Amino acid sequence: MVMGSPVEPAAGADVCARDRLIQAATEVFLEKGYLDTRISDISKRSHYTSGAIYMHFASRSDLLNQAILSAGDRYIEEIVNRVAALQPGLKGYSQMLSEIATTDPSPFDALIMMALALETREHDRGRSWIHSLERLDDALATVIHDRVEAGLIDPAIDIDALRTLLSSWLLGTFVYRAVQLPLAGPERSKELHDRFYEAIALHGHPED
Repeated sequence: MVMGSPVEPAAGADVCARDRLIQAATEVFLEKGYLDTRISDISKRSHYTSGAIYMHFASRSDLLNQAILSAGDRYIEEIVNRVAALQPGLKGYSQMLSEIATTDPSPFDALIMMALALETREHDRGRSWIHSLERLDDALATVIHDRVEAGLIDPAIDIDALRTLLSSWLLGTFVYRAVQLPLAGPERSKELHDRFYEAIALHGHPED
């Protein structure tokens, strides 16, 4: 329920209230940054009392976790679906990575940056936001395994090391976009990705 002043959520409205609070927290975090956001800001934006917020979330960092999970799951789901839809081979993956690397910043990028910064301040807090990145990591591992099995990637290459490299590559892209550092254009990016995948391809296998 939304009214002119903060109220406690009605019984049976837990899911709706939680979603509204996460949405409000996401908006305020993106506008003010994590450190400058207060629970009272989220209360005002969501039209729920601070008490209602603490009924659903243990702390401000817990809200940030959930905001990242909400935004991240949507964003990662899109990438995971694109990865799953790729045709056998490496060039389709190269094209996808190039497009990701050159798209406009997303809310997920900024939220991840806040979480990384918070990690150096609150070491004892839960890191449930890692779930979003782990889903992407799992999707990459599946792609690599399938392409090794298909004879497209040299089996002599350490799969875990390759997965870590590609995950770091994507995480670095999120950081670059979040801080709005200049990125190479799509064609230049794709050329680099193509060369990289040619280097790890099983020698003599025809390109897709």
